[in-house]
Amino acid sequence: MRAGSLLRGFVLLFVAGVLGGQPSIAQERKTDAKKESISELKTKAEGGDAKAQLKLGRAFLQGEGVAQDLAESTKWFRKAAEQGDAEGQNFLGFACHEGWGTTRDSAEAVRWFRKSAEQNNAAAEFFLGCAYQQGDGVKKDYEEAARWLQKAADQGNSAAQVFLGDAYFKGEGVKRDYSAAVTWYRKSADQGNSLAEYHVGVCYNDGRGLKRDPVEAVKWFRKSEEHGYPPARALLARAYLEGKGVTKDYVEAYKWFDAAAASGDKDAISEREKLGRRMTPEQLTRAGAASPLGLTKFDRRIIDGHQQRDTMSCIPSSVEMVLKLLGRVPGSYYDLQTAWKNKADGSFHDFDGKTFAGVTFRQQFTMARDSAFPLARLFETIDQELKAGRFVIVGLAAGDDFHNWVIYDEDANGEFLAVSKGSRGTIEQHRVKRVITEMHGTDIGTYELKP
Repeated sequence: MRAGSLLRGFVLLFVAGVLGGQPSIAQERKTDAKKESISELKTKAEGGDAKAQLKLGRAFLQGEGVAQDLAESTKWFRKAAEQGDAEGQNFLGFACHEGWGTTRDSAEAVRWFRKSAEQNNAAAEFFLGCAYQQGDGVKKDYEEAARWLQKAADQGNSAAQVFLGDAYFKGEGVKRDYSAAVTWYRKSADQGNSLAEYHVGVCYNDGRGLKRDPVEAVKWFRKSEEHGYPPARALLARAYLEGKGVTKDYVEAYKWFDAAAASGDKDAISEREKLGRRMTPEQLTRAGAASPLGLTKFDRRIIDGHQQRDTMSCIPSSVEMVLKLLGRVPGSYYDLQTAWKNKADGSFHDFDGKTFAGVTFRQQFTMARDSAFPLARLFETIDQELKAGRFVIVGLAAGDDFHNWVIYDEDANGEFLAVSKGSRGTIEQHRVKRVITEMHGTDIGTYELKP
């Protein structure tokens, strides 16, 4: 992950209303729309009304009442910011950091976050603290990071509270103090912050800052998961597997590992497979593990013998896996990965229309991943390819990144089954449809055979 990607994630979460315990832009913009029409806002904004300029910028950012236009959005944020509006300065900081209709510039983003923070804008204080913590647009300085996080936390910003808790937990910029960490985690958790709830659970589980209590740990992990933090799923699975805080239950453990795997947790995928080998057929059925239909000539031994040779070579690796499964190249074939190496800016588009060993690959469903994505048509296409005996390459979310897989079958419940390579060998994903649905779509790679 490149420097700044963590802060970028925070920016996007804030825009969605996940961080800070504040109404989302989406919620606020609906209120704005009820109060004033776009034409009224534009008239006021053109007349120099900073608040109207801010609202208009939000409208263009979210495409509410107007076509989404990031450049136009940033233009209005800048006008509000230059008049000294703290929210406008904060949003202009977002725009500069993300490159919304302007050149991406982390240092410029920090400049505007600072202007806003100096007016006590809690969100800006939080993002400025994150910038210092990550060394994104400014020299890394944990003490300065903690100072700004403290300011935001004192104003009740739940994201700042959980990150200030992390600072105390790790001893970054402040003296390590597990009790203080728990205090700030709890303040954030009391606002429903799922990350904070996860950390409270960890503290109960590990006995840091709190008396060890597995039952309380499970309670907080469950809250975190219910409030949308996927990593809590693996810890719930582990609790059921080991019988810590709950009655040992392989079926429940399998279900939670399965849920964690669906959110891209590669470790959960391997843990689920290991657990599945210890379970009876009746337990697997209760856990929702359905039998494969055997639609393609899949030979796992070929995949087990294959390697992903570089951290960033999953895309050419997936193409090589298909070629090997089709018997078009030998197991020693790694030409595509050798040429690719650790290319960080590539995509499956690099293989669109290319032919290797008589197999021509095609990229499909490259449209934006949003609520309008044609999921039903995508699933129908994958189903048709499998029933024709053909494998399908797919990109799935894996934590903060993406990983390429080869769909090789469908189970009796209609779920697609996929395989890939991880750092510790072959990995499988048995909930491809679920992952794609949570992603709001993805592109796939199909192929045509030539004699």
